[in-house]
Amino acid sequence: MLLKLIKSFKEWIMEICIDSGNVLFQEEKYKIMTMIDYGSFGDVYKVQSQSDRKSYAMKRIVFRVHEKDDPYLMSEIWCLTHLRHKNIIQLKDIILWDKRVDIIMEYAELQNLEKLCREVGPLSLTYILDIYSQIIDGMAYCHLRGVAHQDLTPGNILMTGANVVEIADFELAFRCCSEDGSEEIPCTDFLGNTSYLAPELLSQIPFLARSADIWSLGILLCFIVCQDIPYKGQEP
Repeated sequence: MLLKLIKSFKEWIMEICIDSGNVLFQEEKYKIMTMIDYGSFGDVYKVQSQSDRKSYAMKRIVFRVHEKDDPYLMSEIWCLTHLRHKNIIQLKDIILWDKRVDIIMEYAELQNLEKLCREVGPLSLTYILDIYSQIIDGMAYCHLRGVAHQDLTPGNILMTGANVVEIADFELAFRCCSEDGSEEIPCTDFLGNTSYLAPELLSQIPFLARSADIWSLGILLCFIVCQDIPYKGQEP
């Protein structure tokens, strides 16, 4: 079962990379410098390119036995290979190995919006308008292409420059429209950070994912302005 699952997942990655114009490399092109973070879907490292000596972020995903994990891995790869916008984290390389895939992306030197707010404290109104408008632009682009993020939190808004923010972490993203875009597909995936979830998710009833994103954007703005959120809950 594991070999069959790995094969099907690898074949899917190869197909989607070919379709989107991304190149697969099967060689050690990057040197791991340090671990940045770890999570359910993969560990994230700061790496250095052996060719241009620039720093990048690498998410390392080991192929698993559990087939239920695959949709989330596939979701992130699909989004990274198809969403091209200045306020969405950009893909550099996908390196495919026998039992894992390494996803190379832009490196956020200033880490994320949550860290910025915690360390700097209250932000000026001008700065808030600047960075929040970038988040809105990025999400408007996603929504116009029928993609809902579903995990909009300060930790998933990366600071790639002092005045530049980019949306990252698309594991929970949901393609919420039919192929021709004429029909919106209700979502029944109730995962995410409870403090940022819309009420319909907490009620665990089918919901419109793009509308739920708009709720999360409101909570995100509250955090940026007030350095706090209106509700602190546990993960569902």
